[in-house]
Amino acid sequence: MVARIAAALDAPQSVQARLPTAEPSVASHVPTWATDLAGGEPIWERARRDLVLSEVVGDEFSLMSARTPWPPAWPDEALVGAVIDAYAAVLMRLEKRGVHPVRIWNFVPQINREALSRQPRYHLFNRGRFSAFQSRCDGEPLSLDLCAASAVDIGTNELEVHVLASAHPGIAIENPRQVAAYEYSPRYGANPPCFTRATRLAPLAHRDWEGEIALVSGTASIVGEDSEHLGDVEAQARETLTNLAVVAATAFPGAARASSRLLSGDLARRDLLALYRLVRVYVVRETEIGDVVRLFEELLAADCELELVVADLCRPSLLLEAEGVAVWKQVAMESNRR
Repeated sequence: MVARIAAALDAPQSVQARLPTAEPSVASHVPTWATDLAGGEPIWERARRDLVLSEVVGDEFSLMSARTPWPPAWPDEALVGAVIDAYAAVLMRLEKRGVHPVRIWNFVPQINREALSRQPRYHLFNRGRFSAFQSRCDGEPLSLDLCAASAVDIGTNELEVHVLASAHPGIAIENPRQVAAYEYSPRYGANPPCFTRATRLAPLAHRDWEGEIALVSGTASIVGEDSEHLGDVEAQARETLTNLAVVAATAFPGAARASSRLLSGDLARRDLLALYRLVRVYVVRETEIGDVVRLFEELLAADCELELVVADLCRPSLLLEAEGVAVWKQVAMESNRR
């Protein structure tokens, strides 16, 4: 296994409100596998003065992105409105194409800072995201429109929303160890985060993957709806790996049955983690990257691609968050077992 470390951008001390450039100021922050599925690099266009969109359209997958200012000097309503506008623009285009969101990446500037109203900026982001999805529900349950997602701060100056969409709808997957994010209590904000723990895709023949695929959301040391192991990066890493294994088991019941029938305890967890082909880990403290790499390499398969990114997360109590792609076909358990 090769661990690739991508240093985050240095977060500016203050960010002035300015228009997004016509071209992205840095290489796309979306994992390479997502742009590969869509068929190439995005071409950016200015949808209006303060909103830049891009689109890549492939045969099976599309990638739609939006970038817009999200500075600390803006009042709450302006920040919420920017999120609503970005989501509305992206989702409207995907709807016109008749494709279905299956994975979303949100890069939220200063995610853990307070807005002028003293509310966490992440809560304002959730308010805008919730409003955008709620407006599309048309009386149906909110959960029917959701997919896998993540929201982190990698030091960007602008809010970025990237939506991977498929010609075929995915299946929403939850983690039985956790409360569904869209059902979080008001302790975590007036409006809950709008995402599912994973999206399972139909079987796909990919250059590196063959079988059913689960696109797994940002996953952390959360049980129920509470952060666990405060201040302990190693314990949080192990809890996160357990959650990744449980999400894989829920996404692929056949894999879970095979693993539980043949193995138990840590061996069963290792067997389920062997289904991951790609894992990206966001780590808050750069000094702890070595410990995180060691713990993940202990349990992930030798051929899993591991990427490390320094980032701030949606809760100050969390020290790392992991997302990934898991693949299963009926013979996978034996071929991946060590």
